[in-house]
Order: sequence, then structure tokens, then C-alpha cells
Amino acid sequence: MQGMASAMMTGTLMAIVISAYPPEKRGKMIGLNVSAVYVGSSLAPMIGGFITDAFSWRSIFLINAVASTLIAILIIWKFNRELSETIKEKFDFKGTVLYMISISILMYGLSKLPDQLAVMLTAGGIAGLFFFAKLELKTQFPVLYSRSLIIHF
Repeated sequence: MQGMASAMMTGTLMAIVISAYPPEKRGKMIGLNVSAVYVGSSLAPMIGGFITDAFSWRSIFLINAVASTLIAILIIWKFNRELSETIKEKFDFKGTVLYMISISILMYGLSKLPDQLAVMLTAGGIAGLFFFAKLELKTQFPVLYSRSLIIHF
């Protein structure tokens, strides 16, 4: 569960930072965020090793639970405004599911090349991404604004 939550958080972190700060402060906040991520990535193995050696491997999960609870309380207490104005956009479920399936098939196929099944999976993933792009061009609120990627002649 922690891995899934971290993956979701990592994927949306820049969007949250960008929507939380005005344009003139975004560069500084993105730099601060990236610095914190890399400092944490550098120090975590050392601190985790010390905690595991001094206590036990189970203590790591206890520390994460306590830290997460304290951070949640701090956010609820201090963060009393919305990150950004609410936008009345509907979520593109069709595009999201098609993209998720297509990219998964493509990546799995590429990882198993040059097997015969892998070639078919890779081609299927590419075809799925093609249909995804066509779907997104027709969708009012697309997952990926592909209209800006198309070069008009």
C-alpha cells in the first residue's frame, strides 16, 4: 500500500506544487521540492539502516505511521484553503483505461522481445496508443492534450 500511495503521490507532486504557488514562485518551489526529494533519497538508506540496527525492521513502519499521521494533522490544521480554483472538468475514464491498457501491453511486449508473442503485444500496444490519440482528439476534457502535439500543415 505504501508503494502504491508513493507512486500516486510522485506522479502528481509537480502538479500540486504548480497549482499551489503563483508563477513567480514556482521555480523556487520546484527547486526546493527536487532538493528535498534528493536529500531524502540520499539520507534515507543511512537513517533506515541505523533505525533497523538499533531497533528492528518493524520500527520503520511504526515511524512511517507516526510521521504520516503528524503530517496529515499539520496539513489539515494549517492548510485551510484550496490548492486551486475548482475546474468543472469531467474525468476521461475511457481515455485513461485505454491508455493504461495500451501502455502496459506495449511495455510488456517490449520487455519480452524478440519473442513472437512479444512482437504482437508491442504492435497491439502501439495500435492501442494510436486509438488513444484519436479518442483524445474527440474528447472534450482529454487526459493528454494531444491537439498541441499535432503539427498542422
